[in-house]
Amino acid sequence: MTGTATTTEPQPTKLPHSFGRSWKSTLWLIVGSITTALALQVWSSANVVSSTSDLRSMLSQAHVTATRLEQKIGYGGLIHNFKNYVLRPDKEHYRLSAFDDATQALSLLEQLHHVALKIGIEVKLDNTHHMVESYAQRLALVRELSEKGLSSQVIDRQVRFDDRPALQEVERVLEKLNTAVDERLKDLHDKGTATSLLSTISTATLGLFIIGIIVGRQRRHVETVDTFTERIATSNGELAAATTSLRQFAGIVSHDLKTPVRYINTFNRMIAEDAGDAPAVEQHVEDIDQQVQHMNLIIDSLLDFTKVGFTQPKLENVAINLLFADIEQQLHADTEEHGGFIEFRSNLETLVLADPGLVTRVLDILIGNSLKYASEGTPVRISVVAETDDKHALVSVTDNGIGIEPRYATNIFEPMTRLHGPHSRYKGVGIGLSLAQSIVENHDGLIWLDTEFTQGTRIVFSLPLAQFIDQKNAA
Repeated sequence: MTGTATTTEPQPTKLPHSFGRSWKSTLWLIVGSITTALALQVWSSANVVSSTSDLRSMLSQAHVTATRLEQKIGYGGLIHNFKNYVLRPDKEHYRLSAFDDATQALSLLEQLHHVALKIGIEVKLDNTHHMVESYAQRLALVRELSEKGLSSQVIDRQVRFDDRPALQEVERVLEKLNTAVDERLKDLHDKGTATSLLSTISTATLGLFIIGIIVGRQRRHVETVDTFTERIATSNGELAAATTSLRQFAGIVSHDLKTPVRYINTFNRMIAEDAGDAPAVEQHVEDIDQQVQHMNLIIDSLLDFTKVGFTQPKLENVAINLLFADIEQQLHADTEEHGGFIEFRSNLETLVLADPGLVTRVLDILIGNSLKYASEGTPVRISVVAETDDKHALVSVTDNGIGIEPRYATNIFEPMTRLHGPHSRYKGVGIGLSLAQSIVENHDGLIWLDTEFTQGTRIVFSLPLAQFIDQKNAA
């Protein structure tokens, strides 16, 4: 058979359509996996921070409630008024005050129990409940025995109640709460660290798959991961520091509140011993009142510290010279009262990034200390100066007062630390400089004692310059 030969042209090899679709699916899977890992990391960090903040808040609420409870049932409240009513049954206001203290104490017991449940533990306050209710019931018995003509000594023996188990119970509850919160914070810290590490490893591993595809995107992802990792590391460090500070703070508070309680307990026993000596009893009651006032001052100072010292600054651009002018006007009357002189000087031509209300509070504390610790017989001279070291504003408060020895340069910023004894003419509880330090550090600044200045006291603190922060953010 004769025919025409047919030549077939070789056809170019084509990749199957499924190859492109498969590669795109893989790419999207990788991108989705990285996004999920980053989201997990962000969620874990936010969850740790949120849970930590909640625990701190609940523990702080428990301490405040317990402090108020001890005030209401201790020798400055229910017990104090009950003992006075036993000694003076004709003074009706003691009975009414004791009954009111008992009512408020029962309410605070319920609040403390509720806070403990929120933290996740069950606490028993049966002894405290029993003590409060027993004292409240004995008020009527005191009146009844007094109307029968019995003496205070006889009445005291019949209505006496051992309140030591109750007073110790509240302290044990606080220790239990502290332990429970410490354990919860440690668990949060460990889980946050493990999740962060796993997420970071996953992100880095997945990132290797797309290095050869799109270098620019990979670089941005790495930068994002580094940023989140840095934030988590910072958060973990702050969490550990905050836990340590909280434990130290609770210990200091417990110690300083026990001191006036011990005095009150001593005076109370002296009242019982001198029951027949009216002038001596009056003096003991006056001593107790002074200790109660001191305890109230401590409590008010601590509440102020927890409210202001942990407040996050509302940052804005602030002109120091205008801030100085406002403070100078407010302090004019105080300065004249002390017969002194105060000057404000600033060579800053740029703004600082700060919360004006909190910075004013720091200056009020420092200037108030200069007025308090003035040298006797010498007119007070205070100089408030603001200058710059290019990156920070440096604000100094200098006075010609009694000064501070360099060896106390660190101690003076610790909570409840005082360099003068309780009977000195310089009154206070040692919270001011601690509060000032907390505010300054919340502004990313530092505060210190200038130990080279020996003609009085000079305290210096730093604040970030708004211009430098703007340049840093722009870079």
